[in-house]
Amino acid sequence: MKKINIPNKLIESNKSKELALYFLLARRRTIDYKVFISISQILVALGWQRRDKKFILETLEYFKKDGLILEYVFDDNELEITLSENIGAYTRFYIDDFELLKRLGYKIFHVYCFIQRFANDGVAYFSYEYLEKATQMSTKTFSETIKILEALGMLESYYQGWVYSEKYKKNIRKNNEYEINIDKKLEFINKPIEESIKILNEIKRKINNPLTPQIPANPPSPQDSEYGEIPKGAWELEKEIEIFKFSYQKKQKPKPEPEPETIVINLNNI
Repeated sequence: MKKINIPNKLIESNKSKELALYFLLARRRTIDYKVFISISQILVALGWQRRDKKFILETLEYFKKDGLILEYVFDDNELEITLSENIGAYTRFYIDDFELLKRLGYKIFHVYCFIQRFANDGVAYFSYEYLEKATQMSTKTFSETIKILEALGMLESYYQGWVYSEKYKKNIRKNNEYEINIDKKLEFINKPIEESIKILNEIKRKINNPLTPQIPANPPSPQDSEYGEIPKGAWELEKEIEIFKFSYQKKQKPKPEPEPETIVINLNNI
């Protein structure tokens, strides 16, 4: 499957919307790094509004000053853009990852790209602090985005705990581990876009309102759950709460079972 190069300086920045535009351009470039596209096509592809035309032109000017494009010609509604081959350090993405952008929106997609940026064999390690500094994204926003990607099955995150640092002479928090599930990503983008967006919106609703009750005609009595008392009318969400348990506790990756001990008997000593 064809891959495209996305500059790390865009991924490790607060420019989520600009990243989305560059991803679209890189996806459409020819072998000689030309992109022929109209403003209308950009708006449709990214789901933006007509008022975003000004943002597009301003972003192209920013790309030119930053060396990501060499030049562009704007004639009425049409654009001819020459991308730069020398974009500095970059991360490779599958061309079909654009389908994720269309379904997730550029904010969640930015976090996915950030995780992919640091992934090695599908596993990434970094701290909330670094992501906040690089993207100016709040811990709350990032945490909610991680929950969404986990609920979609595209990501598993593990809390790594603390370790004593000889350098700093104190306990420091280890970087969390993030494991990408490519199969679940493909499953999500291969669904009809309307179905994918419906699934995403339902997950967002559950995360933002995890205990919103759906009261049946004959409700059972309130009961206790692993995470405390479930409010009356919310018992049917107990399994959903289990799905979203990362909202209540930090997961740690299970340690592998120790290998059975091998006993060697020397028959010469018997």
